[in-house]
Amino acid sequence: GISGKPKELVDVQRVGKDNIPVLRRFTGGGTVIVNPDTLFVSFIVDSKALLPGVKVFPREIMRWSEGFYTPIFAGLCGPDNGFHLEDTDYVFDEVKFGGNAQGISGKRWVHHTSFLWDYDTTQMGYLSNPEKQPEYRKKRSHDAFLCRIKDKARGGTVPDDFFHAVEWNLKQEFAVQTVGLESALEYVNLPHRKKTEWVEIT
Repeated sequence: GISGKPKELVDVQRVGKDNIPVLRRFTGGGTVIVNPDTLFVSFIVDSKALLPGVKVFPREIMRWSEGFYTPIFAGLCGPDNGFHLEDTDYVFDEVKFGGNAQGISGKRWVHHTSFLWDYDTTQMGYLSNPEKQPEYRKKRSHDAFLCRIKDKARGGTVPDDFFHAVEWNLKQEFAVQTVGLESALEYVNLPHRKKTEWVEIT
């Protein structure tokens, strides 16, 4: 997250030795290990136009997102899957599989999530067990604290099924227009405040 201190969040010695790149993003939240099995979803919202009933406060946005994802995981994992929002995390019962981060400016906000479809236990060793953490974690190691969506999903479920479910649920509430990467990059390339940056590990 934007205010995170590397020495408190990652094993600096191991990260430096293995030449692992570290990126500071422009939103808050904790540290995420990213690999090809990490799934990302971001909502970029003008509340006045899209969600006037959701107050622009972190907890209110989190609660809206919990309601959005509830039917998705009921479909992918069955209705008794234990999905809920715990502190700022998505969990099955008390085991985390999704981390959230936000940025808010006036009535506009971004809420993005990294979902653990799968992960490499060894890579999780690059992360520290941070001093500041949600109470429900109870200082558990990453092995005890995290789970994989693929282990909770119905047999035969693949990551594309998750993204299709997200798209389907969006269409229940919004008029959705699908665009390709090239069109999306036109917006990315417009002038904007840039706070995401590489972090030097020493």
